Amino acid sequence: MEIPLAILEKYKGMDAAGRLLPMLTKESMNIHLKKMAVMCGINRPISFHQARHTFGSIICLSQGIPIETVSKIMGHKHIKTTQRYAKVTQDKIDRDVDRLNDAIGDKFSLFGIDAAPSTIRKDNTRRRVNPSWKQRAIVKQMMEG
Repeated sequence: MEIPLAILEKYKGMDAAGRLLPMLTKESMNIHLKKMAVMCGINRPISFHQARHTFGSIICLSQGIPIETVSKIMGHKHIKTTQRYAKVTQDKIDRDVDRLNDAIGDKFSLFGIDAAPSTIRKDNTRRRVNPSWKQRAIVKQMMEG
């Protein structure tokens, strides 16, 4: 809590509207982002929108933060908006499967997995089939011809 309190103290009283932190406009944020891009040697356009997208997808979602939490942090009214950021990567799938295995791995076993499959089959002899209109036309043509 030391760092957040120091940040709040640094910006105390700077916002004319009385907010805890001064709020930059999207345009002024883009100017700052362009300066940072030059300092970092990034030679492509960077925008506020890209920064939000990077924060939502790479910094939050790919690190395991639940999508509901990211949605609230980003101020989205509907979770569908946040879902646009949710590109599922193979790394995320691997981590999630590993977490699932850790959670349920000792509760289930593959005992008998090498046994032959069951010979019990579903009885389809009394299954009612609804043929398509094309199938009906073919059968009708065969019956007539």
